[in-house]
Amino acid sequence: EDYVTAERLSEHLPRVARMWRMSSTPRGYALWIAKRFVAVYLKLDRDANASFGYAGRCVVVGLLLVFIWAQARGLVWLVQSLVNMLNDDEDSKKKAEEKKKKKDK
Repeated sequence: EDYVTAERLSEHLPRVARMWRMSSTPRGYALWIAKRFVAVYLKLDRDANASFGYAGRCVVVGLLLVFIWAQARGLVWLVQSLVNMLNDDEDSKKKAEEKKKKKDK
């Protein structure tokens, strides 16, 4: 369970050390995403283990690695595209200035 109640505080208090601390900051949002990711992974791992044993767990880990690789590759592509876009904008300004200088001569 993901909560602590005052009515059952003595029962819930030992769980506090295992709970994720959340907030409404960017760090809290990142923790929320991480918590969901871990929950999905653990569920997939349990289901794969129950259905296919150790081989199923290996497939889940392999799929997880492929997913992480694809996300990292997409992030790199996005950053490269933004950098290229900014560089192209600066290059086009320089070319426009050079054209203007040539016309003025």
